Amino acid sequence: MVTDGRLGISVLNLPFNASYRYSTKGAISGINNHFTIDFDAQQFKQDQLNRVEEYKQKGKQAVEDLQNKLQGYQV
Repeated sequence: MVTDGRLGISVLNLPFNASYRYSTKGAISGINNHFTIDFDAQQFKQDQLNRVEEYKQKGKQAVEDLQNKLQGYQV
């Protein structure tokens, strides 16, 4: 019997990849078994870019709102 899998997880808003393999086969007990956790740098970079873009959009919206209010006062 062989079981394996991969899973993307987030811990404290940091992305990680977890993978495992379990096998009852093998000459030496446990030689084919493993469990690993790796930091997902690509996902971290993408998340940071998404956050920056979100802040930029919020900033643009705030400026537009202020400009609209200013125009209302100048009428």
